[in-house]
Amino acid sequence: MINWLLKIKIAERFKTQADFSYFIKRPETIVSKVIRGRYPLKDKEKQRWAGALGVDVNELFKQGDAT
Repeated sequence: MINWLLKIKIAERFKTQADFSYFIKRPETIVSKVIRGRYPLKDKEKQRWAGALGVDVNELFKQGDAT
């Protein structure tokens, strides 16, 4: 399941997934997989991503989310 909010927030703040992946120092393929719900993040990394995007972690990664 696609995390549309994550995709939108990345576009708003960084314009591209490549720019976001560079900022958080993770491969763009991982960012893409997380957005598509194919790669789970640990809680600490979810917090890091949410912080980089300036949103609450609970808003960005809802309970029961695949990521």
